[in-house]
Amino acid sequence: MSFQVECPHCEAILAVPEKFHYKTITCPDCAGELEALTTETMRVTREFIEQLEGDAGDEVGIASLPRPGSQATQSVGEEPSS
Repeated sequence: MSFQVECPHCEAILAVPEKFHYKTITCPDCAGELEALTTETMRVTREFIEQLEGDAGDEVGIASLPRPGSQATQSVGEEPSS
């Protein structure tokens, strides 16, 4: 199965096999490099970043996010408990 991506350099529409999803690929038309991401991946990523930034434009640092495997229950945007 494959998905389509648009080359940001030459605007060619490329059919990319699933095994290259999330990888850097080279456009066969212009030799430009691009990330092989589906439109859905880009939309979800953009929404996640917007959620982290918050509606008021508050910046959330990486340090305030729980580490993978930790038992932290702090929500994004809350002040760290002491």
